[in-house]
Amino acid sequence: MPNEKFRWDRGTTDSDRDGLSDDFEVNVLGTKPDKKDSDGDGLNDYRELDFATNPMDDDSDNDGLPDGREVRIGTNPHSDDSDGDKVKDLVEVRRNTATAPDSNRDGTPDWVDAARSTVSSDDDKLSDAEEKWLRTNPDNIHSDADRLPDDVEVYMGKDPRTPVPPATGPRGQPIPQVPGGIDPGPNGPQAFVPIVIPDPNVVDDFEGPIPQTDWSDPSATEDLDNADPNVVDDIEGPMPQTDWSDPSATENLDPPESDFAVDDVDGPYPQTDWNDPSATENLDPVE
Repeated sequence: MPNEKFRWDRGTTDSDRDGLSDDFEVNVLGTKPDKKDSDGDGLNDYRELDFATNPMDDDSDNDGLPDGREVRIGTNPHSDDSDGDKVKDLVEVRRNTATAPDSNRDGTPDWVDAARSTVSSDDDKLSDAEEKWLRTNPDNIHSDADRLPDDVEVYMGKDPRTPVPPATGPRGQPIPQVPGGIDPGPNGPQAFVPIVIPDPNVVDDFEGPIPQTDWSDPSATEDLDNADPNVVDDIEGPMPQTDWSDPSATENLDPPESDFAVDDVDGPYPQTDWNDPSATENLDPVE
């Protein structure tokens, strides 16, 4: 059995003492939490990870030899012809001629080296061997064709072989999912983060503070238009109530109209002194 607990198994109760928590067995691996060897092949459920065998199938390669027996003999439980000589393992075992290749001559068969490799063909955070143990597809990050990758589902404590139903909003509408920046740590995969649906009762002024804004706070008006509905903003000029006695108040602004003043447009501003000859230049005479 592996020396350490499986890195994403965060359960605490292990009823059958096989090294896997009940929660992980039920919700992720799909094995029996009250039975060490769920498939009865002679390898306990966690021990099967060492050999990348199926903990719910006593004969992973269907060659007639239980996985536990193949492990003890040394033949490959993932192939019915471990040495590739076109003679089935079952026949060779009966003849006592069964062998398994050991390319580097280190005493460990090549198939065991492969089972303990960290290679991930689909580039997720589960090795091919772990995916075989979990019964997922090592060549596809979405074995169950749902929106979550296999490694994310395992990390979340979900069954990676069963599609996770899409999340729904208040009216039953699917909530879109986007890749996010949540990384649970060196042993955790990138998670997917749901888009937050805005609260319709909250007004967001985007670049400014969120109401209810404390307008007495000077920072509240930075980059914001004055939002007081009782104040008129004349944009380029000073804010009313303007002090018209201040000369700077009339720069680039038309003067305030008077009930008694006539604006003769092309002439000087009223009250016009009609006795001044310049007042009537370019004007039609008054009828």
